[in-house]
Amino acid sequence: MNQYSEIIATEWTSQTSSTPDEWTPNKPERGQCVPTALVVQDLLGGDIKRVRMTGLHIDESHYYNVVNGEVVDWTDAQYDTMLVSMAPAPIDLRTEGYMSMRDRLVANPDTNARYELLRARVFEQLARRAINTDLRST
Repeated sequence: MNQYSEIIATEWTSQTSSTPDEWTPNKPERGQCVPTALVVQDLLGGDIKRVRMTGLHIDESHYYNVVNGEVVDWTDAQYDTMLVSMAPAPIDLRTEGYMSMRDRLVANPDTNARYELLRARVFEQLARRAINTDLRST
């Protein structure tokens, strides 16, 4: 999993960020939670979860993965944990017409484009390095 997180992090850019004006090489995880959670699910399976992050100049949704009961959140460094609080923010997906959180996220064209771009870059790196792209069964 460590190789995956390193490769994903190297492929983050302002183009894959939901907040491109706030993205910098010094804070590369900024705005990357949704495309990252989707790519992590492609690689590791599990569920995508949503929370609400609030604090100084922050009031936004944050997404992460739960794989085999373990939290996988490779973008949490974008928040100063001393100044931000996190609260569950469940969504009634069926009421909104979605079967899964993934379906809801990729239904947004901008989100889907950022995900597809990150996914293509990550899978290209994985292929180049001959790294297994499906650890869900291991």
